Amino acid sequence: MAAICSLRSYNRTAPVRLFVDDKPPELDTIAATAGFTVEVRHVPGYNEHVRSRMLKIRAMTEATSGTCLHIDADTLLLDDIADLAEESPVGPGTDTDVRMLLRRPKVQTLWTNGRHNFTDTGLSPEDIADLIRETFGPALTTAELGAMPCWNSGVVYGTGAALRRIAHPWLDRYRHMVTGPTRDRFVPNDQLCLWLTLLAARDTIRTGELPLRWNFMPGRALRLAPGTRDLDDTELDGVALLHLSVNKDDPWALRRRNAALAAAGVTLPHGTGLRCL
Repeated sequence: MAAICSLRSYNRTAPVRLFVDDKPPELDTIAATAGFTVEVRHVPGYNEHVRSRMLKIRAMTEATSGTCLHIDADTLLLDDIADLAEESPVGPGTDTDVRMLLRRPKVQTLWTNGRHNFTDTGLSPEDIADLIRETFGPALTTAELGAMPCWNSGVVYGTGAALRRIAHPWLDRYRHMVTGPTRDRFVPNDQLCLWLTLLAARDTIRTGELPLRWNFMPGRALRLAPGTRDLDDTELDGVALLHLSVNKDDPWALRRRNAALAAAGVTLPHGTGLRCL
């Protein structure tokens, strides 16, 4: 909710759709106050971690025409999203259909941080290639997997058509990963399935980098450990979208969240189940 409220602090007119799998009765009033629509899409049969990722990808299968920006719930806007179209254009007349963060600020690979998608982080590259072939097919070489871009899926900006074309096979792969016979060998996050989807579509979907300022994760960019009490505002100079990630429960992050809610005139009732970030 704080993500939407912070967006509204800088842009009052951009259409915003919030996707949820359950709608507390208070949400309609909050939506009217902050100016967004609510889309309910039930995702039964999974734990909360998996449901949230299923819902996220499913929302992108319903991307509207024109350009669309997906933001995870644990984000805060620090600038007007209208600037993104000028800074990082996508669609006809450009060389890119969809943009995501690649450098955080260092480029990751499947053999470095990408290993955390597997329950056994000590697997060899050959073991990982075999597991991916067994789970998803077709076979990919270790060289292909090592060169595979490891995009962050928390902020995805692109044309609605591109997002839909990505999201359908992404959702299929994710559903298979969390229900198939090898499911216990994967951490049920969504990013590995995105990487494999984009690798398979590399000849038809043009993917480009999103500037760091539009998906700034202090845990990585500033090496800020979880639990940090304070953050110097000068560290965020030029940041347009703050992706809290592992720092979302830090005192400085909670203060920023509460300020965004207050500025929008939104009060979250206790016990509603609404997640603030």
